Amino acid sequence: MYQMKIYRILLVGLFFSSVFMANAQTEKGKVLLGINASLINHRVTFKMEEETKAAGKIVKFEISPRVGSFVTDHLVLGIGVPISYSSRETDNGILTKSTSALIYFMRKYFDTNPNHLKTFLQGGIGFGSMREKYDSGIGALPEPDIQKIFLCDLSFGLAFFLGKKVSLDIGVGYSSITLKPKKYGGDYKYKNISDGFSSTMGIVMVL
Repeated sequence: MYQMKIYRILLVGLFFSSVFMANAQTEKGKVLLGINASLINHRVTFKMEEETKAAGKIVKFEISPRVGSFVTDHLVLGIGVPISYSSRETDNGILTKSTSALIYFMRKYFDTNPNHLKTFLQGGIGFGSMREKYDSGIGALPEPDIQKIFLCDLSFGLAFFLGKKVSLDIGVGYSSITLKPKKYGGDYKYKNISDGFSSTMGIVMVL
């Protein structure tokens, strides 16, 4: 008898929690506000004319606030501002890099069971700039090298809705960044391409 009461209490609790979670709103007209934190692991390729060389690997941390609108049920179009900073020691001193960009993204939600869990597929393209600077520790700092950025990404993730409006997101993805120097002209043309995989965590509000 005691076990039956426990089972009934559990069933009632699961019923009400499932009803509450099922109200996660991803309908047309809603607004998405969120921020992502990503750990990115890229390989770097250096290209000049017909020559291509591997230039090592980089690992960096990135923050990206985002805002979007549900143009149809479960489909979001929006913009994001990915920002990253990295610093490491080299033979020539300390190399620091900071990047900022504007990315246009699309996210598609898919309903799953249980109702509070949704999967999503997201892709985006964007443009921006990167500042690269060496500090040798001797004399004045050299002029920063400023480069144009073109980036694209594709990711798959899970959105765990804590209620009607808030979700915790985790995902994995592939991204590519092409950097082309701004300040060099003439026939001296080269670019760096970094691509690889990333893992992402974030929090989203649907209003």
